[in-house]
Amino acid sequence: MLKWLTLGRGPSPALVISVLALVIAISGTAYATTGGTFLLGKANTATSLSSLSNAKGTALALSSGPNDAPLKVSNSVQVPKLNVSELGGIPAAGFMQGTGSADSGNAAITGPGEAEIVGVATSSITGVCDADSATGADLAMNLVGGGSIVWWNKDGTSNSGSGFAQVTPESNEDYVVVVQVVQGAAVSTYTASQTYNAGTGTCSFTAQVVTTN
Repeated sequence: MLKWLTLGRGPSPALVISVLALVIAISGTAYATTGGTFLLGKANTATSLSSLSNAKGTALALSSGPNDAPLKVSNSVQVPKLNVSELGGIPAAGFMQGTGSADSGNAAITGPGEAEIVGVATSSITGVCDADSATGADLAMNLVGGGSIVWWNKDGTSNSGSGFAQVTPESNEDYVVVVQVVQGAAVSTYTASQTYNAGTGTCSFTAQVVTTN
């Protein structure tokens, strides 16, 4: 430096930039200003949008360790057109499409009796534990305000246009039934099961319903 001053000359611009870059790198902080070079492993800033394009394929691929997210964002603002194949590990097919509701329930009845397992405002499915232990259990569908019922169990398919239908027979065997109820624009799909324990005289029921509008 003294030599430069003696000769009346200063360092070249390229040398100054190189020295500054070295000092910044040593300090552990780097800033690539707009139009500058993106530095890996350092903090980079810009005052305008940065973009990456690849006309021949995927523009950006990120990878990380098995327990680390490959991407991190600074806030919860929704990113337009960002598509995901899973939500909480569940694919799109595992979620209800459109408007509607879903519910589930279960019941255990010892001895004769009945209980509503699950339902919506205009339909419900009821489990019945019959007085005669030899006949076991059955499931019945109830409608309010009209509609149609179609159901499938191991005995086959049947349907009803009335407000009540017994959708499984009185039986001490295990049964699973799928019931579809159509009431105007609303379609409710019930999946239900029945089991009977002859040793305790207990009927057990499970059911779920998904309604779409």
